[in-house]
Formats: sequence, C-alpha cells, structure tokens
Amino acid sequence: MNLTSAATLMFYFIVTTTGLSFMKASENVISIQYAFGTFLYGIGYILFSFLIIRSMPLSLAFPIASAGLIVGTQIAGVAFLGETISPMHALGIGGIIVGIVMLTL
Repeated sequence: MNLTSAATLMFYFIVTTTGLSFMKASENVISIQYAFGTFLYGIGYILFSFLIIRSMPLSLAFPIASAGLIVGTQIAGVAFLGETISPMHALGIGGIIVGIVMLTL
C-alpha cells in the first residue's frame, strides 16, 4: 500500500465515521444534523467506490475499510456519544487492529 492509498483510507475513515456519528447523534431523521451526516457518509462512499478500490486490490481494500470503520465508530461512540466499551469490545478492537496489520504486511 502506498502513501496516497493510506492517506485516502484515513480520510475515508474520518469522513465516514464522522457522518455516522452525526446520524447517530441526531434526534430525528428529518434534521440538518442527520442530513449532514448522510452527506458525509455519501462522501465516504464516493471515496471508497472511486478511489480506494481502484488504488488497491479489493481483497485488501474491503477488509481494511470495514475494520477501520468498526474501530473508528467504537472510538467515536465513546468520545462523542457517551457509549462505553466493555473489556470484550476492547479485546475485539485489538484483534481487528492486529488483523489489519497482518493484511498490510
């Protein structure tokens, strides 16, 4: 994976996780906050569809993107939405991170 692909993946994680967080935090589906979250999530979809899967093999891009969103949403949930992570969740996140590292070697 080259530096451009890694930077694009990081931007994808940030944009998509932020969008999901806005959607989750909104009190109503018909709100500016939910619409903004949907917009950001859509930008993430476009990044994935047109940049990420074209810059690396799908067998590598999809697991990394999926795992990155799992980790990102767990962190955002704790940091911004007041959710908690159990020891089992923390262990699972650690396993996901180890799996991502193994995929990129």
